[in-house]
Amino acid sequence: MIAITDIPNWLLLTIAAIIILAVLLIFFWFNKMNKELKDILQKSDELNNAIETEKLKFKHQLDLIFDSIKDGVLIVDENGIILHANVTVKKWFNFPESIAGKNILNILTTPFLDTFTKLLRSENPDAETDIEFRNPTNCNLHIERSVIKQESGGIYGIVFIVRDQTRLMTLEKTRQEFVANVSHELRTPLTLIKGYVETLLDGAKDEPQTSVRFLETIKKHSDRLNFLIDDLLTISTLESGEVKLNFQTHKLREIVNDVINDLKVRAEENNTIIHNQLDDTIDAFVDPERIKQVFYNLIDNAIKYGKNSGNVWIECQKNESVLKVGVKDDGPGIPPEARDRIFERFYRIDKARSREQGGTGLGLSIVKHIVQAHSGKAWVESQFGKGSIFYFTIPTTKKI
Repeated sequence: MIAITDIPNWLLLTIAAIIILAVLLIFFWFNKMNKELKDILQKSDELNNAIETEKLKFKHQLDLIFDSIKDGVLIVDENGIILHANVTVKKWFNFPESIAGKNILNILTTPFLDTFTKLLRSENPDAETDIEFRNPTNCNLHIERSVIKQESGGIYGIVFIVRDQTRLMTLEKTRQEFVANVSHELRTPLTLIKGYVETLLDGAKDEPQTSVRFLETIKKHSDRLNFLIDDLLTISTLESGEVKLNFQTHKLREIVNDVINDLKVRAEENNTIIHNQLDDTIDAFVDPERIKQVFYNLIDNAIKYGKNSGNVWIECQKNESVLKVGVKDDGPGIPPEARDRIFERFYRIDKARSREQGGTGLGLSIVKHIVQAHSGKAWVESQFGKGSIFYFTIPTTKKI
């Protein structure tokens, strides 16, 4: 055995140097690996933070997109757990702000609970239904169900599109009422004309006095049909928004004077005195022919439904860039329950008297639409038994 004292000093120093060098190399290698590991962990944290930031950014953008949709969007999994709901759905169903992760069947109230329970359990992937509720006014919702499938064939989620179709249903109801009213208004004079023609053909034509009387009645109802068709075409054009107004600055008193001249015979028959109280200096920025139609309908109504030997006044107040025009009569006035409906198509307070006077029931509706086309509004103020004042506003100058 070789004793350590027998080993040369230079060899011992060499071995010691090698050992120290190896330890130093190992130390520096560990330091380097530790630093690289820290860098990797730091970059991993930065990457995770970047991923989370992008996820939040994407979710925010997705929320903005969903919230910009006017229809309600509700996404749940196959068990009814809410994945997303936009602001429209939250408003309609009175959901809290944070509802993700909650079961929809646990937070819905009647009648929505029954509806969504049936839709969730429906075997039809594209099931749909309608629901009506008061919140606080009547509202009609149409709910459509669509299934989101995974590539494997499983169900990822279920999308409910909730659409407010209140306006659509109101328009449909209005259309049905309009068709029914038009049919009734056309049928009445046509039935009378047909009846008189048949009577004439059955022999009344051989009696001169009877035939003349019948023909006069036929002419009267033919004129009524013509007026009705003209008014229907007018209101159809106005409601479609296709009417092009020819705006001009015009003296309002001149327009009223033209209308008074047109209605002179009717006013004399009723012994009605029309007072044009408009000043010569009043200018209006209007379509003169359309505004003439407004005055004609209002003054004609004031003559027809005012009292015999009565008065009609046309007055005006200027307020900044708007004129407030009034047509006043001293007739029987309008009952309170009729004032909110007086501008509806075919609405009449006294249907028998209106038809006797030759009215179509569309005059005030035409007035409303023409005034609205001038960016104004029309309304009535009345005391029952003390006359009425029909007001409307029109501009004095062109709007910039």
